[in-house]
Amino acid sequence: WAGRLQPRAAVGRGLSRGSSEDSESPGAGLVGGGSPTQQQQATALVILGMIGAEFSSGGDKMASVKRLGRRAEEVEIMDPAVARQTAKTLQSVLLEKPSPRSALCSNLRCSAVELVGRGFHLWEKHIDAAQVVVGLLDLAIQPSLYHSSKEEGPRKTHSQRLLRFTAETAHRALNLMVLLRPVTMVITLAKEVALFLGSQHVAHYPHSSLPPIQVGVTPPPSTSGIVTPGSQLLPAAKGEILELMRAVVDRCAQQISVQLLEVVDVVLFALDQEQLKRKSLHEIFPALARIPNLSLLVKTRRLLAAGARSGQVCLYDLKQGRTQMLNAHSHSVTALAFSDDGKMLATYSYGDSTLSAWQISHNLFGIMQTPKLVNSWPAISSSVPGGMHGNFATLDWSGHRSITLHIGEVECKYSI
Repeated sequence: WAGRLQPRAAVGRGLSRGSSEDSESPGAGLVGGGSPTQQQQATALVILGMIGAEFSSGGDKMASVKRLGRRAEEVEIMDPAVARQTAKTLQSVLLEKPSPRSALCSNLRCSAVELVGRGFHLWEKHIDAAQVVVGLLDLAIQPSLYHSSKEEGPRKTHSQRLLRFTAETAHRALNLMVLLRPVTMVITLAKEVALFLGSQHVAHYPHSSLPPIQVGVTPPPSTSGIVTPGSQLLPAAKGEILELMRAVVDRCAQQISVQLLEVVDVVLFALDQEQLKRKSLHEIFPALARIPNLSLLVKTRRLLAAGARSGQVCLYDLKQGRTQMLNAHSHSVTALAFSDDGKMLATYSYGDSTLSAWQISHNLFGIMQTPKLVNSWPAISSSVPGGMHGNFATLDWSGHRSITLHIGEVECKYSI
């Protein structure tokens, strides 16, 4: 069957021609339509997707990874042409608009969703990640949007059950994609959030490390889902996005250390802003409290500081919805902390062995000013290895004039 595959773009579109006799069943449309050759191609592609997703970690090729010291992504598990054609067809099946001949909850679409999630590390470079992620988010939120259906009785119950099954499959696929490619998922979600906010005339978030937001410009098609328009999809999917970010922080912290600012951007977008006014960010999203290079001003719950691998610190004004980038260090920011009164910020970099104190102020209109460097000290370095999320270094304030740096069991105090 694999030998019958022809690398032509028409295959994915040709699969959508279903017969009227099959349109009543949940799996109609893409399964039953087309010529015998197209049906064989569809079957071959689904089987190849299953093989690639299920057995990508086995076989002689993967055995050569340890023997030759090569990374897993450098080893071709499938023939590149076959992998590309499989990925393109799975994407086509997943994102096809529902019609009388192609149901939203068809068996083939659910199979494509499952295989895209399980083999995302194989398909990633052959598909449009933004369209796939947004399409999966759309499927995951459908049960919560299913209120206007005119169906009644057993038929409505059956439709609800199919929607729940499809949503659970999409949810599982998204979580698998987070584990397989956390960096890709974070960057994709951050860019989609930026595009959405720009289309809604909101330019405050995200920070300047992402592409410039063109306020008021209609976002590209990737921001629209399979059935939900772009203006409704991301707001409706905030709960699902927040769960994905929890999985990222809890299980993939080391991999996404460079994308910490993007993670914070997406989390702040997905949080309930009214709840954020009543509760601390660490109460709502406690996973962030475990990151040493992220600090929240507890007293006012207004300011959030996040340190980046580039040495920059991003200051978020949660009430004003604004951000400000601070060039604090020449190496990655290891730890930071606000003073209790919120007027000072301490930052420490393990890479450049420097501890700095910054003055935080606001103008008469309550807008945060550019932080002013008050003092900087050469700080000790420890032999303990550390990274962006290592817990070997922390900072504590005593009043607003004294800073204590903890590195392992060593403590050093600095006075302003």
